[in-house]
Amino acid sequence: MPMIKVNEGMLKALLELLFRTNSCSVIKDEMRDVSGCDDADYGCIEEYCPYHSVENFIKYLNDEWEED
Repeated sequence: MPMIKVNEGMLKALLELLFRTNSCSVIKDEMRDVSGCDDADYGCIEEYCPYHSVENFIKYLNDEWEED
């Protein structure tokens, strides 16, 4: 897969905007490839959801996300 060079600061700013204007559940529903992210009582749980925060999403994009 070809790599695309991006400005990391601009990417983080764009991701911050995405997460401030959308909820985790909306992002997860659109991506549809997360398992173990939802809890019936608590909703999206940060440590199990790569879309919960910008930090988690960057780990996911860099293949640093560890699924349990």
